[in-house]
Amino acid sequence: ALTTKTCQCSETDFNCDYGFERAQSLRTEGDRCFADFWHDPDSPPDDCHLGHDFESSTGYRKVVSNMCEGGVNKQQSAKQHTCPLLPPRGLQLGIKGQILAVAPGDDITFIVHQEKGDTSNTKYQVDLGDGVRAIYQNLTVTDEPIQHRYEQLGVYRVTVKAENMAGHDQATMYIQVTAPLQEVHLEVVPIAGVNQEVNLTAVVLPSEANLTVFYWWIGNNLQPKLSLENSLITRFPAEGEVSVTVQASNGRSMVQDTKTVRIYGKREGTLQC
Repeated sequence: ALTTKTCQCSETDFNCDYGFERAQSLRTEGDRCFADFWHDPDSPPDDCHLGHDFESSTGYRKVVSNMCEGGVNKQQSAKQHTCPLLPPRGLQLGIKGQILAVAPGDDITFIVHQEKGDTSNTKYQVDLGDGVRAIYQNLTVTDEPIQHRYEQLGVYRVTVKAENMAGHDQATMYIQVTAPLQEVHLEVVPIAGVNQEVNLTAVVLPSEANLTVFYWWIGNNLQPKLSLENSLITRFPAEGEVSVTVQASNGRSMVQDTKTVRIYGKREGTLQC
């Protein structure tokens, strides 16, 4: 009958661990694994919390699926370390739903995420940009939401600063509080001459709408002209009827209006206006 038994471990049962490579050129050292220049084997892992322990690699790990026991153990001399206080790194500030343009009175939930560093001993200072400030402890551990409403139109700079005795990090985002656009009216002369300057003006309602972007579509051009101003000066190079469309957008809504301009050549100069 066939029988199986577990073999003892030997040198060939181990590969270099992450961040290590064999230095075969150093004959006096044999076929050992050495830390790469970018890797510090004694540095704490990203999830290391103050007061906890972590084990640094000896430079070796067993080959995947290797079941050997006893014999050579290249992992037995791993060092034990106590986690130090790590500075916060990779702080991120987001908003639930990823909608950065909201209406006055809308409920907003801010989300804070920290990729690296200590969280249990870190203080988080939040400034919501409208005079409201708060300080949180263990914010990314307890996952406590930051909820807020903006009542006034405008742009608000929201910042979160994470700080402990080892260092600090900061994240920033901008919230646009805008009213939905209701209408846009395009004002343009109905008749113009070839290559004559023509002023296009968009009148937006409500008039207090802020942060509006204007898209000007002229003729059959599929590439619009963009502006933050509600007016644009253009010229028409050829005779005929030209369709002009303006779209107004403020991130939450978009409205448009279209007019037709009749373009005459020089012989019709008396009709130009």
